[in-house]
This record gives sequence, C-alpha cells and structure tokens, in this order.
Amino acid sequence: MIDQNEDDEKTRIRNLNDSFRASGQGGRIVSTQGIQQLSSVDQAAVFEKIRVFDACTQANDPHGEHEFGSIEYGGEKILFRIGYYDQRLEDHNEN
Repeated sequence: MIDQNEDDEKTRIRNLNDSFRASGQGGRIVSTQGIQQLSSVDQAAVFEKIRVFDACTQANDPHGEHEFGSIEYGGEKILFRIGYYDQRLEDHNEN
C-alpha cells in the first residue's frame, strides 16, 4: 500500500526539481570544471538542454523525483543532478 504522505512528498520534490531545472531560480547552480572550461556559448547551450530536459523514466528516475538526468552535447554525455544542502552548503538537507 502506498503511503499518501510519501506520495505527496515525492510529488512536491518532483515539482520543485522540475521548477528549478526549468528556471534556475530558487537554488544555486554549480558546475564542474569541464563545463566551466567550455565557451560561454557552449555553456549556455548545455544549460538550455538541461532546462528543457523531460526524459525522466522509471529506468533513469527510479525514485520519481526528477533529480538526475543526462544530456548529449558536442558528442559528450553530460550528467546533471539536483541536490539539497543546508545554507552553508556543508551538509545534505532532508527538507
């Protein structure tokens, strides 16, 4: 039996993740050195592909929270992840 509170929380998290990924608002975007070394045009293209990403499936999103994905750009596979941290960015935030 599915716990309604757990389902509601998963839906809330999924909506927050989708909103952040689409807008970049409400959080902080951090990128790897590999992304930072791309030209500003390439960086913008990568972030745009992440912004419009909507290919979450049971296979790549088993928890249904839309916090992870991968895109292709310039012949490379680029992974992205949305994580929750405390205000100091030191510890994972369960809320």
